[in-house]
Amino acid sequence: MSSVTDLDNRRGVAVTGNEGRLARASSADHLIDDLFAQPTSTGAQSSKVKTLVDGLAQVSLAAMTPHGMVARTQDTVLRSLILSASLPPAHSHINQLSYLELPRQQIAERVCARYCDDILPAFPSLTAEQVHYHCQNAYKANSAYSCFVTATILATTAIVISPGSIQNAASLYFYGLSCLETAMEEGSGCLDDILLDLEVVMLLGHFGSLAGDTFSDPWALSGLGIRIAVDLGLHKAVDTDRKRRLFWAAYILDRKCAVARNKPLGLPDEAIATPSLALARNSVELFRIMSEVYKHAMSEMEQHETTNSQGGAAASQTTVVVASHNPVKISASLQGFSRMFPGATPTARGVSVPSGVADQPFSDAETLRGARNRVDAARAAAPDADYWVGIEGGVDDARGGALQSFAWVVVANKEGRTGEARTAAYGLAEETARLVRGGMELGHADDAIFGRTNSKQRNGSVGLLTDDAVDRTAYYVQAVILALIPFKNTNLTFLAAP
Repeated sequence: MSSVTDLDNRRGVAVTGNEGRLARASSADHLIDDLFAQPTSTGAQSSKVKTLVDGLAQVSLAAMTPHGMVARTQDTVLRSLILSASLPPAHSHINQLSYLELPRQQIAERVCARYCDDILPAFPSLTAEQVHYHCQNAYKANSAYSCFVTATILATTAIVISPGSIQNAASLYFYGLSCLETAMEEGSGCLDDILLDLEVVMLLGHFGSLAGDTFSDPWALSGLGIRIAVDLGLHKAVDTDRKRRLFWAAYILDRKCAVARNKPLGLPDEAIATPSLALARNSVELFRIMSEVYKHAMSEMEQHETTNSQGGAAASQTTVVVASHNPVKISASLQGFSRMFPGATPTARGVSVPSGVADQPFSDAETLRGARNRVDAARAAAPDADYWVGIEGGVDDARGGALQSFAWVVVANKEGRTGEARTAAYGLAEETARLVRGGMELGHADDAIFGRTNSKQRNGSVGLLTDDAVDRTAYYVQAVILALIPFKNTNLTFLAAP
């Protein structure tokens, strides 16, 4: 039997452990108190932040694109998109914040040390050396970019260790945003690196994922991040530690935001060849497991909803696999099948497959080839489906005049029958056409001209131009229905397009 002394000793150890945890929590509270125990920013700085917020809320990104400099506009537009996505869709409450500036250097160094200890292992967008460098540079050299990095790190750390400090953290976040704009305006040499754009998105997106949709648009930022990473090929076997860090940070942010909002994942795990990082291996593996669980849960939810809609009846279903994760294409395919075959119970899901053509097809033939390639790749990826659908948007100026926008839809079934149809074509505005001819995808060009984010997964170019009299889904539905004509009339013979 244990003696009273032994029991007291064990209790003493337990109390000591609890006291240690309480002391750490108390230390964190004091640290946050010190961080925000500062006067609000100067009138000039507050005015700059408010001007930035108002400007981004109303901006037409076309005005930020210098004419005659198409070869250089992509970075300008990308950075404008980044700044725009750093605001929430509803923003009227932001100007009510009391804006803060950086605290005393000693306090900032203590908070940055907590960031390195507690946050970097879970979100490896920077190294500890970079955090230390920017903290020093913000105070010694008053570097605008280092001030942005440091302010965003302080705001993020504050939310992690003291969630109740979100208002003050947001005030510091917007101060950092104004510093970022200053760095961009100054054309700092450090901003010549495209990887730095991704670093910026990761810092902003990480704060947004913790703060929620009240002070930024984390879903838009996560979409920008994963797109930049994929465009740079960072999901493949990359050659530097920096590229690996930024890719896995983009991956983690994408998974966090998608799962929290019940949205599709930005990149399938099967497409990733980049090795994990020693620093964040546990975090990466956790999110890869979560990704698999999420995909299975979404699949089961879709099956459950289908069963409920049928009143539990075990009716035969038609499985349609769409060669894209774009929700617009999936919805258009499902609507087309439902309208063409009203007695059927189609279910549609997307798979991410390559088109085998340029990201922005620039002829009728290339666009059709892309849609056909997507169908073939989708069939290989999901051979158990009943139908495969490929939708490829393209542009063509072979006739001269306005650049024409259109899409090809190709449908194939497991019996080997194929149907193809093209949407109506319409002319693009010259402001958009100029960017597309300069190498930008139409969706990105639309975002730039109309000041939107990820419009190609929403109403698309046609919706923007018609004020949603015809949105992108409705635009595709008609072509899906026309591509299904051979499957509706199986007693007739139909030839493929040339």
